[in-house]
Amino acid sequence: VAPQQGSVNWLSGQGRCLGSKLICDVISMLELSDWCGCPLLLASPDTPFPEEAEKVSALLSGIEDEELKTICRKIVSNRQLLDSFLRAPGSLRHHHAYPGGLIRHTRETMDIVLNQAKELTPIEKDLLVAAAFLHDIGKAFEYNRYRMSDRGTFLGHEVTLLELLAPIMDEVWKFNHPTRIALLHFLVAKPAPQWTGIRHPRSGL
Repeated sequence: VAPQQGSVNWLSGQGRCLGSKLICDVISMLELSDWCGCPLLLASPDTPFPEEAEKVSALLSGIEDEELKTICRKIVSNRQLLDSFLRAPGSLRHHHAYPGGLIRHTRETMDIVLNQAKELTPIEKDLLVAAAFLHDIGKAFEYNRYRMSDRGTFLGHEVTLLELLAPIMDEVWKFNHPTRIALLHFLVAKPAPQWTGIRHPRSGL
């Protein structure tokens, strides 16, 4: 498979020689969002850290819950999001503040939660890995090179994440599906004053 303008080209397994070049005939075209593989494997070689994309893809492959795995893969099937995610910094002035810092930070966070999840049940581990992958993905649209975008200024990456996730989750789960609620809790719960409406982290979900 090879990316071309947001699509995946499925090539025949039999090549033919044209002079010194090996030619493969295209037998079909499939939109990237409909591909069942991991879009991270289609990262352009000129991204800052293509090896990090491969590592993150491998970590996502370890998720046993197929619905959670589908959510994670579908969100990066958006070509604009995928390219931005692989090139964006992790922050502007703090951690991983360089091109490609966001994907590296994501991989490091996934490694950390996996190291701490050895005593958890499979679904708890899967939820943590998925949340680690998704938690900062909204930053792909938060920065415009080394400046904050309008979206980042007015909304922030958490609101962007929820915007991106909502239609994908609607395809996979009903509104009150327990795994959907648990994943969202892992992503948005944090200590905050009661009046904000933000829920504190709780175990047992």
